[in-house]
Amino acid sequence: MNFAASKFRRAVFLLSFIGVILLVGSACTGGETLNSNLENEGGSQYEDRYVEGVLGNWGRLNPLFVDANPVDSDISRLVFAGLVRIASDGSVVSDMAYMPDVDEAKTSYTFTLKKDLKWHDGTPVTSRDVFFTIKQITGPDFRGSEQTNLFWRNLEIEVPDERTIIFKLKAPFSPFLARFATVGILPEHLLRGLSGEDLFNAPFNAFPIGSGPYRINKVTSSSVHFLAWEDYHFGEPAMEKFEIRFYKDLSTALLDIEAKSIQSLYLRDFLSLEDYEKVVRLKDSALYDVQRSGALVFSLNLEKIGYFDDYRVRKAFSLVLDRARIAETVFFGRFNPSASFVVPDSWAYVSDEDVVASEIGVTSSYQQNLKLANELLSDAGWREHPTTGIRINDQNEEFNFVIRTDHDPAHSKLALEIAKHLELLGVRTSVATTPFSVLLRDFLLPGNYDAALIVIDPGADPDPYFFLHSSQTLFSGFNVSNFTSLSVDKLVERGRGYLETDIRFDVYRQLQELWRKEIPSIVLGYPMDTYIRPVGSPELDRRIVFSSADRFFDIHLWPQ
Repeated sequence: MNFAASKFRRAVFLLSFIGVILLVGSACTGGETLNSNLENEGGSQYEDRYVEGVLGNWGRLNPLFVDANPVDSDISRLVFAGLVRIASDGSVVSDMAYMPDVDEAKTSYTFTLKKDLKWHDGTPVTSRDVFFTIKQITGPDFRGSEQTNLFWRNLEIEVPDERTIIFKLKAPFSPFLARFATVGILPEHLLRGLSGEDLFNAPFNAFPIGSGPYRINKVTSSSVHFLAWEDYHFGEPAMEKFEIRFYKDLSTALLDIEAKSIQSLYLRDFLSLEDYEKVVRLKDSALYDVQRSGALVFSLNLEKIGYFDDYRVRKAFSLVLDRARIAETVFFGRFNPSASFVVPDSWAYVSDEDVVASEIGVTSSYQQNLKLANELLSDAGWREHPTTGIRINDQNEEFNFVIRTDHDPAHSKLALEIAKHLELLGVRTSVATTPFSVLLRDFLLPGNYDAALIVIDPGADPDPYFFLHSSQTLFSGFNVSNFTSLSVDKLVERGRGYLETDIRFDVYRQLQELWRKEIPSIVLGYPMDTYIRPVGSPELDRRIVFSSADRFFDIHLWPQ
C-alpha cells in the first residue's frame, strides 16, 4: 500500500532500535503526589498490595504518547484498553470490541463494542470515544508517533451508532489490526475540545482515566498505585491493589527485592556480567526469560561491497556464527538463538527443522558448521594467503571490511564477537561504533557502510515489508542490505493483501525458506527481558513480548 511511506517505515525501525528514552514530565518532579478522588487507598504497606519495580520513570500516561518510554507504556496498558489486543503468539484477539466484520474487498472493518463498557469514572464508553481518539491522532498538531499519524490519516471513519465504528482502508492491509487497532482509547467527555498541543500537555496525562483492568489511585515521583476496576469488561481483577515502583538503577532495585520491599522486577536492558551475577544470586526469587520480538541482524551491504552479492559468502558467514555461544558469552543466556526473521513462537514462525533443505544440503542455518563455511568461501574464489592466513581473491585483495553499530553495550559486544567468529574463516574485520542518530543519518540511510549490526522489529505482525521489499532500499526504508528479489517482493505483497491466517502462514513459510537459502541478512537471534518474580508465582503465560507491557495481558487473572 502506498500509504506506508518511507517516513512510516523509518519510524517503525527507529522505535525498535532506540531503546529506553525517559521523558519525565513536569508532573513527575520532586516529591509531588497526585491523589485520586476515588476511594482512599489507606496506607502503603507491602503486605496489602503487589509491588513491581521497573527501571526508569513515567512521563506522560497517555496511550497516544508512550512510544518512546516503556514505563509509560506499562502503566497505560494497565489503565487503558483498545478495540483489540495481542495474544502471546502475536495473534489478534478481542478487547473492548468483538473481532471485526470485514467486507469481501478486505478494506472495510466494522467493529462492535461490547455492552456495558465503562470508564473509571463510571461514564459509558461509546464509539464516539473511538472516533475522538483517532481524530486526535490524525490532527495536524499531533505530538505522538509519526507512523501512527500517517496510517490513520489514510482511513475513512464512520460511526453509525453508539456501539459501532467502521474503518475503511484504501487497499487491503493485513497488519492493520495488530499494528494499529490495539491503540488505547481515550475518553472524549474528559478531553473534548483539546488541540493536539493541549492534549500533549494536559493534566490528564499525569492522572488519566481509562477503561482498562486498573484505575489509578495515587501517582508520585517514585510510584503509581492502582486499584482493581470492578467493571472491567473481562471481569474484576483478582488482585485488588497493584503498585509500580520506579528505580534509577539496578542495584537499588535489587536491594529492595532482597529486602522484600517489592515482589517483582522487570528488566529490559542488557546486563553486564557483574549485574547478571547479582541477579542470579537473589534468594526467594525466580527468573523468567521473556523473549522480545526484535531480532539482532548482521546486515551486509550488497550494494556497496560487490563480493557480498555472492550468496555463498553470506551463507559462509551465517554458518560460521555460533549462535549458541553468542547467547552465553554476550547475553549470559538471555538470548534465543535463531536464523529466522520471524520471531520464534509467533503464529507465523517455521522452525529450522521444518524448513526444506537448501540446495547445498544445509538442513539448518542455526548450527555452526565451520567446515562447510570454509568450503563455501573457497568455492566463491577466496583463498587463504600463505603467510597471513587472511582470505584474498584473484586480484590479491584482502577480505577486509568494517562492521558498524551503535553505542549500545550489547550491540558493541556482539559486533566484536562476530568479528572473532569471522577470523576463523580468515576474514579480517574492524568494529566502529557511533551514537545511534549518527549511525542512522550518516551510514544506514545513505548506505554508506560495509556491514552493520542492527535491530529489526516488525512488531506484533510478521509483515517484513519495510526491511525486505526491494522498494525499501537505501533512503526509502530499512532494507539496509539492499537485497532485491522479484519473487520475494511478490510474496511480501501477497502477505499484506490477505487476511486469512492460513494463507499468510504459507506466505511466511515460503519467505523463511527463501531467507534461509538466500540470506538477505544474517539473523543471530532474539534478546530476552528478565522478569524477577517470587518463587512459586504462577507461570507467566507469555511467549513473546512485542512490548514489555504485554506481560500484563492477563493481569486480571493474577492471584491476590
